[in-house]
Amino acid sequence: MIVTELHKGQGLGNQLWSYCVCRSIADELDVPYKILGSGNFKAKDFLDIDFGDASSIDEKYTIFHEQRFYDKLLDYVASSFDDRVLSLDQGTQIEGLFQSEKYFFDNIDRLKEYIKIQEEYKNLITIPNDVCILNIRDGEYKRYKRFNLPKSYWVNAMNSMKHKYGIKKFMVVTDDHDYAKALFPDIKIVKSGISESYIALHNTSFLIVSNSTFSYFPIKTKGEKPVVIAPKYFARFNDKLDKWASPANIYKDWLWLDRDGKLYTYDVCIEEVEELDFMYKNEYYILTNQEAINKKNLIYYIPASVKKKLKLILSKVFPRNFG
Repeated sequence: MIVTELHKGQGLGNQLWSYCVCRSIADELDVPYKILGSGNFKAKDFLDIDFGDASSIDEKYTIFHEQRFYDKLLDYVASSFDDRVLSLDQGTQIEGLFQSEKYFFDNIDRLKEYIKIQEEYKNLITIPNDVCILNIRDGEYKRYKRFNLPKSYWVNAMNSMKHKYGIKKFMVVTDDHDYAKALFPDIKIVKSGISESYIALHNTSFLIVSNSTFSYFPIKTKGEKPVVIAPKYFARFNDKLDKWASPANIYKDWLWLDRDGKLYTYDVCIEEVEELDFMYKNEYYILTNQEAINKKNLIYYIPASVKKKLKLILSKVFPRNFG
């Protein structure tokens, strides 16, 4: 049996990666799977997923940590496909990011079996075929200036949609209404809510996404492939090193936009990513240990109630800087 756990505090994108990769590895090894922490699942109201074998609740499992690499130049802990998963023993619990498409073993269609939208939610939000959705993700991203996307990314991506596909209408899906409104006061925002956001992304033919994995599963479980523009280098779009922040976060069929507004295909980008992946695994980058990954900064020790109130106040006063 292959096991994973959905943790409190995880975003829906991270939860779905953990769940889908656990099932995929179990399918590949032809063994059962189980998902712990089902009560923490953030989409139980509108998504149907199978939490697997409910027996042997009190079993103890061997913990397997996905390899991660610390890149000193980017000051970033990167992840990739860890091929050791194909040698896992029965009774293993996997822990990590697991955000590489390689964990689906050239069978991306299995995601449509793993994740199903509940019938009454399928048409919760409908998006016209001539509209492009901007999935503006911010919130806590604004605390990390090297991670947050500049307004120029969205403007250049919209221009690409206009010139390449004739799309002139745009709508926003966001987790930070005030920030999106400050960026684009004239663009309509889809009703806030995790279900509305997910369904809107699923029902859209044209998307401009952020460097967040929230959009991945509503896009990849669509019947027809949409046109997707994503930020090149993903978590380090702004970095002048022009270097992918993580080999895991490169996805097939998407277009990748750089800081100068130039679009690149997956086939071009994957060459850069594979070179970086080889370097992480074979040269001088430091393989992190779990203690280093779990190390907490001072913000962690501020009470949650205090952080929540402070973020709310700051997000109202400075919506483009705090969330």
